[in-house]
Amino acid sequence: MEQKGIRTEKGDYNRRVQSINSEIKQTKARIRKVKDWLYKHPISNPPSLMDIMGGIANGKNLKSNWQRVRNLQTQARVLIFLQQNNISSLEDFADTVVLKNERLKSVTDEIKKDERRLETLAVHLAHAESNKQHKAVYQKYKSLAPKTDPAALNSINPFTKSKAVKEYDAAVKKQEAYYDKHAAEIEAYQAAQEHFTAVMNGRTGLPISGWQREQKELTTKRYAMLDEYYELKEEIPNMEAIRRSIERLIKDEPDRPQPKRSIDAAL
Repeated sequence: MEQKGIRTEKGDYNRRVQSINSEIKQTKARIRKVKDWLYKHPISNPPSLMDIMGGIANGKNLKSNWQRVRNLQTQARVLIFLQQNNISSLEDFADTVVLKNERLKSVTDEIKKDERRLETLAVHLAHAESNKQHKAVYQKYKSLAPKTDPAALNSINPFTKSKAVKEYDAAVKKQEAYYDKHAAEIEAYQAAQEHFTAVMNGRTGLPISGWQREQKELTTKRYAMLDEYYELKEEIPNMEAIRRSIERLIKDEPDRPQPKRSIDAAL
């Protein structure tokens, strides 16, 4: 249906998943950039948190009232971030960045794993619904299959053979007409049968209630994981603001030693 330009529920779901995965990728890259900068540029004379907050307060390009208000908002958010994470030194900040990065990776990996399982469950349940809804139609279709005696079709008696052929052709046309009328239902049922033959490993009973329960539990868990992800994402601009302030302080103070790349980073 999507190929014909018609939006479907599955297509919308896949687009949402692709969107969140793209956003996760960008978010992980941002926090990794802060972490890598801290560890590739060891600072022998680190600025104090007061210096860092001052660097944020004295940010560049604060000409308009809007820019100054936004800078005040940034200062407030950074201060809350420092307090909530018990950061009292640059070393504490570096440790916090590492912990946040590790937690972000753990949370996003869990989100992706749950998304894959939820997609699988959705396919199982969709086919189970097709199996239930269209079973009667498929059985009716199969019951219309020609029942002409093969012996009559191959009879040497021309009258018997002619009658059998007519009966056979009439039955075929009737079944084909029924198929044309109910093709969507029949094909959906057949697709469901093929799907379960491939995934059930010989088991005949469908654990529908178990799938539904797992789907509900994973959906609840996914929402909780997404909440934590967005909380972590909201903290990244604070980390970036602190990093930019440190860079400006190092650059603007002539007597402050410039950061040097570590040997490990150079290698």
